[in-house]
Amino acid sequence: MNTRANEKMAIAALLAASAVFFFYRLGSFALIGPDEPRYAQVAREMLQRRDLITPTIGGHLWAEKPVLSYWLMMLSMSLVGVNEWGARLPSAFLAMLTALAVYATGRRLISRRFGFLSALVLITSVMFAGFAHAASTDMPLSATMAWGMCSFLLFEREPPARASGWMLLASACFALAVLAKGLVGIVLPAGIIGTYGLLTGQWRRIRDAQLFPGVVVFLAIASSWYGPVIAKHGRTFIDEFFISHHFQRFITPKFHHPGPPYYFLPVILLGLFPWTAFLVSAMARSRWSDLRKGDFRDRLRWFSIIWILVPLVFFSLSQSKLPGYILPVLPAGAFLVGDELDRLFATGMDRRWTILLYATSALVIAVGASGVLYARRALSVSDGGGIMILGVAMVTGIALLYFGWKQQFRWAIAVIVLGSAVALVIVMRSYLPVIESKESLRSLAQIALREMKPGERIIGYYAFHHSLTFYTNARSFYDEKGNVIVARSPEELQDWVRREGSVLCVTRDDIFEDLVKDVRFRIQPLGRQRRMVLMRIRLALEEEKRR
Repeated sequence: MNTRANEKMAIAALLAASAVFFFYRLGSFALIGPDEPRYAQVAREMLQRRDLITPTIGGHLWAEKPVLSYWLMMLSMSLVGVNEWGARLPSAFLAMLTALAVYATGRRLISRRFGFLSALVLITSVMFAGFAHAASTDMPLSATMAWGMCSFLLFEREPPARASGWMLLASACFALAVLAKGLVGIVLPAGIIGTYGLLTGQWRRIRDAQLFPGVVVFLAIASSWYGPVIAKHGRTFIDEFFISHHFQRFITPKFHHPGPPYYFLPVILLGLFPWTAFLVSAMARSRWSDLRKGDFRDRLRWFSIIWILVPLVFFSLSQSKLPGYILPVLPAGAFLVGDELDRLFATGMDRRWTILLYATSALVIAVGASGVLYARRALSVSDGGGIMILGVAMVTGIALLYFGWKQQFRWAIAVIVLGSAVALVIVMRSYLPVIESKESLRSLAQIALREMKPGERIIGYYAFHHSLTFYTNARSFYDEKGNVIVARSPEELQDWVRREGSVLCVTRDDIFEDLVKDVRFRIQPLGRQRRMVLMRIRLALEEEKRR
């Protein structure tokens, strides 16, 4: 089979894998958690106003995140509609492009097989596939940063006469990363490339790489939004975006996402599941003496290790910790695992590879069983889905033991990929509907839209869920920073009802039971979902007479 045909088959296989792991049932479940519905609502409001500069929620400036995710969602929503597909399609598409970039980079640097295996590892990694299904800023940052890192690797590989174009492309990608998630989009790449340059002695080549044109490209792209938004909103934007959501988020626990210093280590290890054992093996194989060798494969391995360690240390120092922060290191982990698998193809099975397959078998079974137990306790998932997941984990684990014993590593890799795909389908069909019911109030929002009278809005009482933000098109009360207003006392709720005449109110069912006993209010229950209750509230007759 000729080279061109092999190339087409490799790309077709990666696209098919992306279709399963990134796009399967992408729009089939509601926007969940606090972030997805808020980001989608910002994009909707910008699209409705045809405004590319000012992110808003409920018409108020929302300066928590920069604009790239909103631009991409605006484009997506204009093509497929203002819905779950429109909100999530950019993340899935960026994940696919990142996998193809990893393939193209690995192919050019080492071999087609190395590039293919690295991309396949990235696609099938549980955390990367999960965030490909999320309407968040984490995948845009990870994708643009990965493109920049791949461009830098190609810059280093090329002779000086042809390398400047790759550095310009890297600068453009890092500017997009800054548009995706702020200053971290340049702080992390600078830390990674700077550390690598100092440790390998390549700093002089980096310094002499016509950095000035790269700086110009970076500033031109980054300022396309930061310039107009600062000019329009001035100190208000700077205080909220830079001071609050950059510096205070990093050095203070203001945003209530604490975690121990080792928080991200298990996140990385589980994030790259089911390839965790191969990642540990790749890290253990590395020797400090390889760092300054002329062999580019050794330098690529160390670049990938630095790509992991710099964000790991940086975010471990932060007072705010969320799993998505560490997503940008997964392409580096994919390169490391791809190197391990490529060596396996080159050298064949030995005792070390057999042990790796046995370890992966045990890990697959352990993670499958733990996931089932967690789902039963935290999600109350039916036993049917859990039995299927456990069955897939057991079959996959036993098959890995068998192929490890038979030293048939190609079949073992195929079993890992196929088992991951089947598990994903089961999770999407059996677990996601339960997660949706638990983490989204879409059904309650639909009741609110049906019952809402002209001019009525929704207020939270000791509780709120941000899925209401998107599914009611921000028909709540918001402060000047775009934060939803939640009444924290009966007196505060009374003031809002007195001012509005009537409001729709959402609260927990235990609080509702106490509220209906309050003689100051006339309460009409409208709907219930899980432990949340929707009601209409007016003032009692005595209160109305006082008005």
